[in-house]
Amino acid sequence: IAGRAWRVKSGLLTSMYRDEHIWPPHEPMMGDVNGSDALHQIRTGVHAFKTEKAALEYASTTQMAIYYNGSTPPLFVVGRVKLWGEVIEHERGYRAEYAKVYSLDVALGVDDQMLQWLRALYVNGSPQG
Repeated sequence: IAGRAWRVKSGLLTSMYRDEHIWPPHEPMMGDVNGSDALHQIRTGVHAFKTEKAALEYASTTQMAIYYNGSTPPLFVVGRVKLWGEVIEHERGYRAEYAKVYSLDVALGVDDQMLQWLRALYVNGSPQG
């Protein structure tokens, strides 16, 4: 179990780094821990922080940086993911082959109704409404 931050876009969770990467609500996110993205100079796989606190700090810093650059602050949710398959540990976190949303605990700019919707969709697997 590890900490993770997501952007919220059109009622779905997306990657913080690349918001075109939508997390599937009813299935695990998959990644290739041995691959790399040369364009963005990062190792691929599903990334997560060692603690939820670190994920919250990252989301808060990202939100403020975007806000100070004159854009509308994006919506973020912070929670925890369950990691499995091949998992590689790093100093601040992990890269995993598979991950699934375990909890959604903190919202930044997201109202309670949207947070409940996301919890139902990603954690409970059955949104209503």
